[in-house]
Formats: sequence, C-alpha cells, structure tokens
Amino acid sequence: MYTGLYTSVSGSIAQERSLAILSHNLANISTVGFKSERPIFQMVQPSAAAEGTAFSAAQRPMGLALAPWQGHHSLQQQLVKTHIDFSQGTIRHTGNPLDLALEGQGFFVVETPDGLAYTRQGTFTVDANGLLSTQDGFLVQGETGPLDVRGGSVDIDTKGQVHVDGLLRGQLKLVDFEEPYPLLQQGSGLFRAAAPQVAETEATTLSLHQGAGDASTIQPIPLLSETMATTRVSEVYHKAIRAFEQITQQAATDMAEKAV
Repeated sequence: MYTGLYTSVSGSIAQERSLAILSHNLANISTVGFKSERPIFQMVQPSAAAEGTAFSAAQRPMGLALAPWQGHHSLQQQLVKTHIDFSQGTIRHTGNPLDLALEGQGFFVVETPDGLAYTRQGTFTVDANGLLSTQDGFLVQGETGPLDVRGGSVDIDTKGQVHVDGLLRGQLKLVDFEEPYPLLQQGSGLFRAAAPQVAETEATTLSLHQGAGDASTIQPIPLLSETMATTRVSEVYHKAIRAFEQITQQAATDMAEKAV
C-alpha cells in the first residue's frame, strides 16, 4: 500500500513544481527578452542502503527488511532540471533609442550586487549618474566598464558601438557561451553562470537593433494546453492520495473492531 502512496505523493509534488514553472512562463508572455523554461522529470528508485542509514545499528536489519513494504523503494518522480529555451525571439520595433534587441546568439552583461549577470532584455534606461542601466538599476557593461551616455542623441550601431551626439562613448560588452548554455535563471530577465569559472566567448554571430525589443520565446496556445494537462494530472494524483488515506482509515477501523 505504501508503495503506491509514496509514488502518488512524489508525483503530486512534481506536478506542483511543474505548474509553478509553467505559471511563471504564462506570467511572462509579454516580457521582453524572456526565455521560457521546461521542467524535466525522472522516475528514480531510492537506494536501499541510503534508506538504511537512517536506522541505528540495532534497528538497521529490521529497517532494511521492512523498507520495501513501507514503500521506501518505490519509484518516485523527481525534478531533475529545467531546460531554458534560448531560441531567438521575434524582433519588434519600439522606437525607443534605449531599447536594444539582440539578433543571434549572445547576451548583454550587467553588474549586480551578486556579480556579473547576463540578459537579452535590452529595455535600458539612464540612471541619475548618466550611466546606461537596466530598469532595475543594474549597470550595463561596456568593454571597459559602465557606459556614460549623458548628452543628447544616443546612437548604437549593429556591433554595439555607442555614440552620443556623434562622439564614440564606448562599446557594449556582448558575450556568448559554449552550448549547452551553462546559465541559470536569476529573475528579472537575468541569467547567472551555473559555475564560478564559466568561460565567456566572443559573440561573433550577434547583431544589435536599436529601437527594438526581443520578444519572449513563449508560444501561448501550446503553453496553455500543457498547463491544463498538468493541472489534470495533478488532480489525479491528489485523488489517489485521498483514496490511500481512506483505505488506511478503514484498515485502522477494522483492526480496532477486531481487537474489541
């Protein structure tokens, strides 16, 4: 009995995590530069030895013997990782000279309190010090540091060179990585390196569009269908858990009646 219960509980938890990821995707359908995530699950069987380590020396033989009956060795569904869709979004004209869209493989680099982060969300602004920054106030990095864009007209060419009133102010730092990208979602359209020593490479295939945005990679209709299907599966697991609870309660009642 416990075998099915553990499997149902793990499945329910997995579907809840999947719904959280899918809901996050739905909430960012209109977010510029957003890259959707897809949860990847795997059925695993806990190790008998690992289960046994929870017992004392005296309890271990009995604990290992009872483990299969208690469901400790039952197959359980676990979230292995999330896959980020880094495919190209549609380039849409905005007319704002500080909106920058990337076409091709690569990222902008920004400085955050936790270190460097990477983004394709080029909806930039100018902070109180005249420096190019994200909407959250993180400084956009040039090849030699933050970019001072104080002055009049800001022009940025397809290679990322920044001119203000016709004078060169710097070069946007544009980087790429070896695939599969060693990046994790950080929130607010930012990605961080999955490991401390991830090597950046030159963004050789990248072209920049000023006055435009890189639309999210989310496909609304398939995403809605997947969310509805996941919700239905989650409901099935919840019904199975309730059924196990009822069986357990009935068994306890029957045992109590026989003991009288």
